[in-house]
Amino acid sequence: MSELAATPSISIVTVCMNRIKHLRRTSPLVSAWPHHTAHIVVDWSSDIPVKYKDLPDDSRIQLVRVDGESSWNPSLAYNFSISLAKTHFI
Repeated sequence: MSELAATPSISIVTVCMNRIKHLRRTSPLVSAWPHHTAHIVVDWSSDIPVKYKDLPDDSRIQLVRVDGESSWNPSLAYNFSISLAKTHFI
């Protein structure tokens, strides 16, 4: 059995638009959880872009910005973030 099959991997996805205050509060809680292998954070065209310095120092975080979206569309944002995952579970 391959190592990949023996150890299922988990991604957590977080999407936001203009909610940096909430992201600063919740992302440390996600980073404290030891069971995931990736945390995909999608900034959906926030007026002030999310930066890595806004997030915990966690090598599992992948910050992706989507530009050009004028309105919040959680379905599109979540579908986009899930498309970036390379793990068994999300």
